[in-house]
Amino acid sequence: MRIAKGQLEQLLRDKDFRSQFTADFVRELLSAQIRALRDKRGWSQEELGANAGKMEQAQVSRLEDPEYSGGTLNSVIRIAQGFDVGLLVQLVPFSRVVEAANGLNPNTLIPPSYQQEMPAWIHYPSKAGD
Repeated sequence: MRIAKGQLEQLLRDKDFRSQFTADFVRELLSAQIRALRDKRGWSQEELGANAGKMEQAQVSRLEDPEYSGGTLNSVIRIAQGFDVGLLVQLVPFSRVVEAANGLNPNTLIPPSYQQEMPAWIHYPSKAGD
């Protein structure tokens, strides 16, 4: 979803474009992440559905489709729980959306699970007072 900075600055002046850009980015990112994580783990859509609290295979398939716009936050939360990864949903300035879109690469799509992350996280220095 890379767009030249000058072209993007021009396009972002249009509110309808900003709205569509954000919606497209979120759908494309989530669908790509779900598929990449599932493939990395060697899971079928049925297996992911089972890990996500008895979610039907068809629902997993829809969530992996970047054109599907009927996904719910609850469904995404269940998917995150199925993968045992965190989920962060925030309202942010458009500049953050653009930075995120331009910074995507295969390595950023696949977060480690809690079990994979935990050994490093335990040894992470805490802030004073924690």
